[in-house]
Amino acid sequence: MARNGYPLSVERVSPTSVRHNQSVKFKNMEKEESMRVYRNYGKVAILATALVLMSFTLGIAKTNVDYKFKVHNNTKVAIKKIQVSDDGKKWGYFDIGNGIAAGATVELVWDKSTDNGACEWYFKAIWSDGDESDAAKFDFCEKDLTIEFTK
Repeated sequence: MARNGYPLSVERVSPTSVRHNQSVKFKNMEKEESMRVYRNYGKVAILATALVLMSFTLGIAKTNVDYKFKVHNNTKVAIKKIQVSDDGKKWGYFDIGNGIAAGATVELVWDKSTDNGACEWYFKAIWSDGDESDAAKFDFCEKDLTIEFTK
């Protein structure tokens, strides 16, 4: 009997139950540890996914930039062709559809194939009466560029 008058209760503990309790504690510790590892892998995976998505977003935003400029025909004759050259020697044509009417201003957009090219290009106009302007060099990296053709 205990001092307080109540009978003592004694629980018998066998060596196997002690080992079983230790093994359960060890398994619980393993689960907790593996859960921490999985949580860390999860965080790393989420972070990596976010970074990849951000890089795609930035890449898309960057490629959607249009290089625009305006051409003003300050004559009484329509412009039928515009020729362009990066070196002033070999000339190509800029697509202006049916031309630029006398006194009109149009906005033109560079083709995507020129996005990694130089900023400075030579331009010249060919009018409907067959006259050709002198070549002039323009910096197309300049914002709000307007090229004015006169005769």
